[in-house]
Amino acid sequence: MIEQYYHYDTAKLLAEYNHNKAVLKSLREQYNALDGAGGMDYSSGKVSGSKGTDALEKTALRRIDLAAKIEDYEHDLKRIDDCMSQLTETEQTVLTEFFLKGQTKTAAVYHLAEALHLEQSAIYDIRKRALNRFQHLIFG
Repeated sequence: MIEQYYHYDTAKLLAEYNHNKAVLKSLREQYNALDGAGGMDYSSGKVSGSKGTDALEKTALRRIDLAAKIEDYEHDLKRIDDCMSQLTETEQTVLTEFFLKGQTKTAAVYHLAEALHLEQSAIYDIRKRALNRFQHLIFG
């Protein structure tokens, strides 16, 4: 997931964080829906290549594909969380308000100005510094 942001579009990476968490949840639900119930009848001693076994094979391949996607999303979201935790509390607050709460920039600035008792220009300076630090942490 993170590789699609390697053009240093850190703001977009953070803005899509909640969407990517929703995608992960959906992938998990899809994986769980393919629980493998039904099974095959091995009592005859041989396995035939019927439509039933083809469906089981497709289901197994789909589960493998979903498991790989889930692992990638979990890894990348954990990496984002780890990088966020390395920022100062103020930087985390600013990035959360601007990108993770799904609000407009105007609303984010207003809330931050009240909470941090800072002027808008100072908030934008913190935002810029926080994005730069986060970018350095996430992309190395």
